[in-house]
Parts: sequence; C-alpha cells; structure tokens
Amino acid sequence: MRFARLALSSSHGPWSELLKAGPEKTWLSKSNLEHYAKVLARKHGYYDLLVNKVFNSRFSDKVWKPKNINLDRIKYTVIDENEIVVDLRENWTNLVLKCLKGFEYSLKNWDFDYLIRVNSTAYIDTAALMRSLKNSGFPDYAGPLISKKSFVSGWAIILSKRALEILINAKKQDMIFDDEFIGKILEQHKIYPVDLPYIEVDNEKKLSEIANSDTQDIALWRFKSLNKSDHRNDAILMNQFHKQRYMYE
Repeated sequence: MRFARLALSSSHGPWSELLKAGPEKTWLSKSNLEHYAKVLARKHGYYDLLVNKVFNSRFSDKVWKPKNINLDRIKYTVIDENEIVVDLRENWTNLVLKCLKGFEYSLKNWDFDYLIRVNSTAYIDTAALMRSLKNSGFPDYAGPLISKKSFVSGWAIILSKRALEILINAKKQDMIFDDEFIGKILEQHKIYPVDLPYIEVDNEKKLSEIANSDTQDIALWRFKSLNKSDHRNDAILMNQFHKQRYMYE
C-alpha cells in the first residue's frame, strides 16, 4: 500500500514553523520519503487576519455564501518539489480551494493508493495505518470522527484516489471549512467516513502514561498542547513521543 502525504501549512502565523519542528522532524523526516508536499497560499496581510477572526467564529456558517469552484483559474507554483504555493489569499475563505489544489496536484503528479491529508498537530504511524485500513475493508474515506460529527476532523483525513477525483470535480462550495466540505461532497456520492481510533496528547503526564501502555496499533495521534499561549509545546510533545516510540529501533 502506497501513501502520499499532503500537509496544510500557512504563509503567516506559527503553523509553518510548527510543521517543520513537529511532523517534518519526526514522522515526515525520512530522506527517502516518497510523495510529500505542504500547501500554502501566496498572499497574506492584516486583511486576512481580520477575515480569519470573523470566519473562525461560531457565526461563520451564518454569513458564508455558497460560491462556484473553478480550479482551472487558480494557479500554483511548486518549490523544491515539496512546497505548493497557491495563488490565493491566506484566509479561511480560501481554505477549501487551497486544499483542492493540493489534491489536484497529488493526482496529477504522484502514484499512490491513499493520500494522508494532515496539519501541524498530526503524527501518523503509517505501518499501523496500513493495518487499520486493511481491517476496515480499504475504505475511500477515513480518519478521526470527533464529537459525533459526520465528517473526519481536518487534522488527519485519509482519502482514496476515487474520493480525491470526486472532490476535485466538485462544482460548488456550500460550507467554509475544508473538513466539513470533504464530508458533505463525499456523502453526496454515498461515501461515508470510517472512524479510525486516535489518541490526543495535550501534556507530558499523558505522554508518560502512554509509555506504559500498548498503543502499537494506534495509527493516528494528535499533539495539541493545553498551553494555548505557546504552540511550540505541540511540536515538543510530538518529538518526545517520537523518541519514546522508536527508542529501541
């Protein structure tokens, strides 16, 4: 089973540095890693920070207006084969389009069975993921289902090539956030999410508890520190976990 990896990054805020310090330093660090890229938007400024503040609120669905999708009109540049820079503004209103351009690039340029779409908080054990997908009957759409939502949470979305083809051919964006958009479009084609077990680590105490438990079959891990004032803790926890998980290899 061949995996491709696509990470959502950002041209402003701490997310790009967290991606480098966390996933790219641990599970995405192998020099022979096949098919990995991060996708970000080209333009950003104070306007985008304001837009993000509004659309990241609980009122976003009320003010969002559906819009047509035309990926052919959106250009992108590939830098060093692992960074896709999309010609859009870096704000929530363009998150779906940025994600879809990454999907389009993946299908056109890579040969794989599944795409793992992640953000800076995700750690994926691909060997365990392979076993989970096999045990689930090789679904088209899988990942963590959080708070009884009907779509996979955006920090770790597993998609088959069939699902990706459906997504990049979508004609209208009815909701603002990419994970909900993915779930709704696939649901229209009778593709439903398969819930994969995950563990969320938010402090060092939980990390030490994991060291004394059998978690080798858990493929999906999220590192989201309780210390929201310093996002660097996310990457620190992930690196500690990586060393702990593979100290005997």
